[in-house]
Amino acid sequence: MLTATEAEQGACFRLYLRDPELYQAFWDEKSGKARAKAKAVCATCPVIDRCLEEALADNEVFGIWAGTGRRDREVLRRDIRNAVD
Repeated sequence: MLTATEAEQGACFRLYLRDPELYQAFWDEKSGKARAKAKAVCATCPVIDRCLEEALADNEVFGIWAGTGRRDREVLRRDIRNAVD
């Protein structure tokens, strides 16, 4: 789990404080425009690696995490399993 300090350093957390409406883009995976906005925020995030680790470990299926959507994470999980086998 991300520590409180890591979460507070996240670009999405800072965005939530500044613009809660735009923050909703992280949860609207049906809108390509919203996904692109969320992924652009992630690209600037200092804790993007930790965020991805958490999303993969927790099997997150909703939202944008570390610039990845649900399908991106499914592919990453499969690739990781295949690499280990």
